[in-house]
Amino acid sequence: MKNFSVNAKLDKAVSFLRKKEINLAENQLTEVLERFPKNPRALQLMKSVHETITASLFQDLAKLHKEKQYDQLLAKLLKLSNRYTHSDRLQIFIGVVYRDLCKYQNSIRVFEKIISSGQETPQVFNELALSYKSIGKLAEAKDCLIKALDSAPEYAVALNNLGTIHDIQGEPELAFSCYAKAILINDNYDDAYTNLSQVLPNLEFTIPTPETYDLLLKVIRKRNLMRPQELALPILSLLKNHSTVRDAFSAKIDQTLNTRFLDITGSLSSCHLLTEFMTKTAFADLDFENLFSSLRMFALKNADSLRVTSESENFLCSLAIQSFLTGFVYLSSDWKTKSFSKLRQEVFNDAVKGKDIHGSDLLILACYQPLGELNLEKLNIEKVLPEPAHRMLTENPKTEYNLRKLIPSWGRIHTETSKAVRDQYEVYPYPVWVELFKASKKVSLIEMGSDNALNFDKSAPIDFSCPKVLVAGCGTGQQAIELAHRLDGADILAVDLSLNSLSYAKRKANEEEISNITFVHGDLSNLEKYTEAYDYVECVGVLHHLSNPQNGLRILTQCLKPGGLIRLGLYSKLAREPVRKAQERYPEFKNANSNDKLRELRRKLIECRDVEVRKLLRSDDFYNLAMFKDLVCHVCEHSFSIDDIETIIDKTGLYFCGFENQKILDRFFKFHGSDKDNASLRKWDSFEKAHPETFAGMYQFWCQRLPYLQTANMSTNQ
Repeated sequence: MKNFSVNAKLDKAVSFLRKKEINLAENQLTEVLERFPKNPRALQLMKSVHETITASLFQDLAKLHKEKQYDQLLAKLLKLSNRYTHSDRLQIFIGVVYRDLCKYQNSIRVFEKIISSGQETPQVFNELALSYKSIGKLAEAKDCLIKALDSAPEYAVALNNLGTIHDIQGEPELAFSCYAKAILINDNYDDAYTNLSQVLPNLEFTIPTPETYDLLLKVIRKRNLMRPQELALPILSLLKNHSTVRDAFSAKIDQTLNTRFLDITGSLSSCHLLTEFMTKTAFADLDFENLFSSLRMFALKNADSLRVTSESENFLCSLAIQSFLTGFVYLSSDWKTKSFSKLRQEVFNDAVKGKDIHGSDLLILACYQPLGELNLEKLNIEKVLPEPAHRMLTENPKTEYNLRKLIPSWGRIHTETSKAVRDQYEVYPYPVWVELFKASKKVSLIEMGSDNALNFDKSAPIDFSCPKVLVAGCGTGQQAIELAHRLDGADILAVDLSLNSLSYAKRKANEEEISNITFVHGDLSNLEKYTEAYDYVECVGVLHHLSNPQNGLRILTQCLKPGGLIRLGLYSKLAREPVRKAQERYPEFKNANSNDKLRELRRKLIECRDVEVRKLLRSDDFYNLAMFKDLVCHVCEHSFSIDDIETIIDKTGLYFCGFENQKILDRFFKFHGSDKDNASLRKWDSFEKAHPETFAGMYQFWCQRLPYLQTANMSTNQ
């Protein structure tokens, strides 16, 4: 027998590795390990060999993972792991796939085995944490993540995952801190941004830092993380603690002192979080409303003598967009109207004479009225308006006007109520929005329902993977477009009474490059001819504006395939009590059909001392004219109790699956202890009576069309 030299074999293996002759290196190492299975150098080199070999296979394996072919992928991984026993990469992947298959204990065993073998890497601890989290072992998950971060403090993924644990445990401040650190390490970490945006609505910042301002500015610059108005609480609390904003609040704006106006607006323009958030959503705050109104008033009154700096013009640009987003809700007086008419005429005369038009003058006008209504088309205003203002205030309305002609119609609107509702939304499209929530990944219809702890029949004979969807009453398209982003394989038909609302929706869908929504102009009653066509129907905030909500629900139910799901949104009587009291106190609400009348009534509510009525000031809808009209002065509305919901769905033969909204569900489950029955309307009734403001927006719940229930109910109701 030839002499066997371990060191010689190992040196040869190293030489082969350097030449990238991997198979030859593996042969040398195999010979060593057959005789000396615990040789540390041989084991380490074999690990490198196996990692190198398996790395080349991972592209195909990752493709299977992306396609969610988990069973096929696991079989391949197990086979490979028997061949390449020293590859931690393979073992980690096996653990991940076990978790994807909901085989959490298998997953945990795999990661614990890797750790026990001495491979205590941050990645393995992170993956083990995710598996513990999947079975609700949060303490163990947190411990694993802390171990990962002890050895790798800059491990952004572990920081992000630790943040999710804190969030689940009701520790939003700690969650925020983790997400913020992860983003500081990786400025392009989308998951951390998404998670951060989800905890932000629960936070107020009383002692902010410059880093916090920078971070929230990054958040609002990330498009479609969430609806901007949902970030209002933290951002407005942060801004109110900004020294520049505090100074502006306390300043007495001398109506004759231009320099003071320029100082204030110039300083405010340097607060980028303020000026950019002003272009995202209407500020639901009276302090800011009063400040903006005062600055707007000064600019108009002194337009003749005001020659603004570039900084002040930047602020005026944001103020014009903010005014547009509020629907010009700020109260106007006679003298302002006269000043406005004077400035508009001066701008027009200058244009006719070939004189230069100041962008600041146009922006001041845009603070009071949509530029498209000022008959300034011949002025080439795009040359003097800053780009953001030009796009939002002139180009977008033009685009919407042109899109109106391309939207198909289902014919005439039948009822007087439908005509009145249509007329309201033609003047006041709802809701007004700039950006929306875009899901980071698409989910199936089953997953979307399961996310809300809904009790529905997942074996129903409908297409859960590529559902045909109806959005009845889509308004300006926010819900339909969010659904298109979120629901995998969906083919969506979105219907509404208002062409102005639909043209807004169509423009936004085009901007988002959404191709799976067909927008149609039509009345809900026309849907009767489209019976049993849809797997899923959304009708949120619509039925309570019909003359006969029960008949509307009957029509929608007929549109569902047997087993189909429907998501509904209805006003709550208890939660709408402030609206009822306001309408009772001010009967003229019912006839408020002009902007000036709406502004006047809104001012009365601001000045009202009734505690119950003043609750309306907490609503985001209060701070936009169109949305205020929808909130308190709608031409037709109904409110419901839990008992009413039970009655209307019983008459229609629908099965109640449960309410949605995770925050509400958490409170509901806590109220009822260990009982997790989301589908018990009796339990929801007792919960709402104990917490009457829970459904301040509206009830949002799911039902399912079960044919045997329909048959039974139809027999009973005959």
